[in-house]
Amino acid sequence: MGYRSEVAIKCEEKAYEMFINALKKVNEAPDRIYVYEVDGYKEYLLKWDWVKWHEGFGYKDVDAVTDVMNALDEYDDQDTGYGYKFLRLGEDDADVESRTNNYEVELYFIREIEIPDGMVEIKGNK
Repeated sequence: MGYRSEVAIKCEEKAYEMFINALKKVNEAPDRIYVYEVDGYKEYLLKWDWVKWHEGFGYKDVDAVTDVMNALDEYDDQDTGYGYKFLRLGEDDADVESRTNNYEVELYFIREIEIPDGMVEIKGNK
C-alpha cells in the first residue's frame, strides 16, 4: 500500500506544455487533465488521485514534475504563460504541500465535514 496523496497542478499554457512534455519523456501521465478557456486564455489542471508522491525515491512522474517546477520557479509573475500552483494533500490531515511561482494562479482545498447520505437533520440551532 504505502502512503498516498492527492495531487493537483493548475498552470498556464506554456507551463502546461512543459509539464506534459516532461511526463511524456518518462512515459507517465496524470490521472485526469482539465482545461479552462476564456477569450483565448487557457489554464490547465493536472490531477493525480491517491498516488505515491515522494521526491527522490525513483518515481519518474514525481521527479519529472519537480524538475519542471524548479525550472518554472525561475520565471516571475511578469512572464505570461509560465505560472503554476501545486497542491499535495497527504493522508494525514496536517500533511499539505503547496508551491507556486505566480500567486494569480489560484488553486486551493476546502476542509469540511461531510454529512453522510441518508442523514436527516432533526434539530437545527434556531
